[in-house]
Amino acid sequence: MTSPVSPISVLSAALLAGLLAAFGAFAAMVVPPLAELLRTEPRLAMLGFLGVAIAPAVAITIAHHFGSGALGALEKLTATRRRGILPDTQAWSAGAHGWLVMIGTSILTNLVLMVLTPPKLEPEAFGLSSVVSGLAVAQSLSLPSLIWVTIATVFFELQRRSQRSC
Repeated sequence: MTSPVSPISVLSAALLAGLLAAFGAFAAMVVPPLAELLRTEPRLAMLGFLGVAIAPAVAITIAHHFGSGALGALEKLTATRRRGILPDTQAWSAGAHGWLVMIGTSILTNLVLMVLTPPKLEPEAFGLSSVVSGLAVAQSLSLPSLIWVTIATVFFELQRRSQRSC
């Protein structure tokens, strides 16, 4: 018999949903100027889009680094387990995993929502603004948010259980 879903998985999913909401607001501010820059400086604009795309992974890495440092200070770390100034491999792994969960969960949530409410097949429905608004799934407590947190919880729970079995 397997144990119920860990509260840590639910908390991780909820925190990631909060980051997604913040990222959606950030993207909504940054993407329109980058789209305008695309006309005159396409390489610089694409570099900006790449930066926007990887920003959540960097934010999660930094949050994990400082969060684990704060928890470690509470546990009185030994000299062999001291944390450096720069994020370690574990923090970068957490950042990559969080980014993959955020992107994967957003895609799956949008697919589930398309099953529940099929999209209109009009050309204007496929514009840049619909992509940016699709990133902000977790901005309110709604069915899409509940679906998003549920899917993310499953991803975090799978990771937690797979690490425990090793």
